[in-house]
Amino acid sequence: MKIINKTLAILLGISILLIGCSSNEVTPQENQGSKAVVENEIAMLYTNMSAGFKSDFKTHPFEYTGDLTVEKLAQGLSELTGLDFYITTQDPNDNLKEITIDWDQNSTLIANLDDREQKDDFFLFDEDSMRWFMLDSLWYTVIENLDYENVYYTMNGGCNLEFDNLYPIKEFPSNIIYMGSAFYYAHADTHNGEILSEEDAFALAEDIMQERGDFSTVILSDGEEIIDGEHAYIFSTGDYSEDGQKFTAMYHYAVSDRGNIYYLDVLSGADWILNNNETSSKVDFSVFTDISSAEVESFVEGVQYDLINEEWTSLASKISYPIDIGSKTFETEDEFAIYDIGSLLSDDCKTFIAQTDCTNLFANYEGVMIANGKIWITEIFNEDMSSRGLKVYVWNP
Repeated sequence: MKIINKTLAILLGISILLIGCSSNEVTPQENQGSKAVVENEIAMLYTNMSAGFKSDFKTHPFEYTGDLTVEKLAQGLSELTGLDFYITTQDPNDNLKEITIDWDQNSTLIANLDDREQKDDFFLFDEDSMRWFMLDSLWYTVIENLDYENVYYTMNGGCNLEFDNLYPIKEFPSNIIYMGSAFYYAHADTHNGEILSEEDAFALAEDIMQERGDFSTVILSDGEEIIDGEHAYIFSTGDYSEDGQKFTAMYHYAVSDRGNIYYLDVLSGADWILNNNETSSKVDFSVFTDISSAEVESFVEGVQYDLINEEWTSLASKISYPIDIGSKTFETEDEFAIYDIGSLLSDDCKTFIAQTDCTNLFANYEGVMIANGKIWITEIFNEDMSSRGLKVYVWNP
């Protein structure tokens, strides 16, 4: 009897031990549920199937995890379109507002389509369309999603991005920001389909130098700049020292892609001054309105004045509603007039507004632009085609 009791006690102890062990055991389902769930974030990809039309960007939601980078956005565009957006990036001069994007030789942009298959929704019939599509889509996607205001495009580790054939411009200098196909097409339109070459720019500068009496023995190319929102070639004229070792520049000139000529008066400051003469191109506002040039220029001057002086009530009457300014949508004139519009404007936008020369504007069929294309103005019509006059209808702060 004692033996039986002892045996029962041992069995009872073993049962208790087994129950204790099983209570600490975690099932696979329980273990899986204990892991932290990583939630996907949503960004927006932008694509433009119509080169030269700034308003034709389409949006596509894009899921990602972790920090959003240019590389992730490029990968998203690759998966969306079937084209290879192979790139590397760097922040020039540690400036977080600017980014340099270097296109890989194996990207579709450089290597071309070859035997790569395009997705049906993004089928492009020619090489030019494909390249402008890729350049525009990545540029706009980066600016809209990340804290960059300027994008520079390069290839081969920092060299100028250039193509054998691309209309209307086939080379993008590594030190000049990318402006979007609408900008390049618009400038080409003012020059009968051709952007001014450096050789032609040199000839124009030489003629004006002679007319002004500033011609010296030597004229040198002195780089490139953006003046009034437009790419321009820079030239300096002067003389070498007797030993030929030192060049002293006496006069400085700039010639824009549209043939506008500027000079630098070093005595009055470092600002470029438009040379108002017959050689400078005249803007043809008739491409978008029958309103006279004087009225267009006067309206633009009014917009510029209101912006510089923060006259929001006055500016409110010059807007076509609804209008988006950044993430803010204004539905009415009253809503716009009471808002602190200045809080929505970037420093670049304010600078471009202040530098706009209202006698030297750029226009195409979409309207007239100021502030380096951040603001567009056109003639607005009612449903019965009666004119509501000139209005600001696009504003990218």
